Amino acid sequence: MKKKIDKKITLMAGGSAAISYKKRFPNADTEETINNLMKEIVANTEKKIFSVAGASFVLKIIERKPNVTEKELMQSLVNESEKIFSSIENQFLEQTK
Repeated sequence: MKKKIDKKITLMAGGSAAISYKKRFPNADTEETINNLMKEIVANTEKKIFSVAGASFVLKIIERKPNVTEKELMQSLVNESEKIFSSIENQFLEQTK
C-alpha cells in the first residue's frame, strides 16, 4: 500500500512540476519541460519514470486545452493515475520479455 501511495505522490509531483515550469515559461515545449524536470529530480529511476509520466500527462492536456486550470489538470491526473500505473507496468513487462 505504501509503495502505491509513493507512486501516486511522485506522479502528482511530476505533474505539478510541469505545471509550474509552464507557468514560468509559457512558450516552453514538452521536450524542454521534461528535460528541465529530469535535471531537477534527484531520485531513483522508478521515481523518475513516474514523475515524467505525470508531467507528460498534464502537458498533453495543456496542449489540447490551453486554458485548463491547474485544479482540473491535477484532478485529471488523480482520476487517471491507475491507468497510468498500468500502462507503465505493461510497458516494463514488454521490455523485459
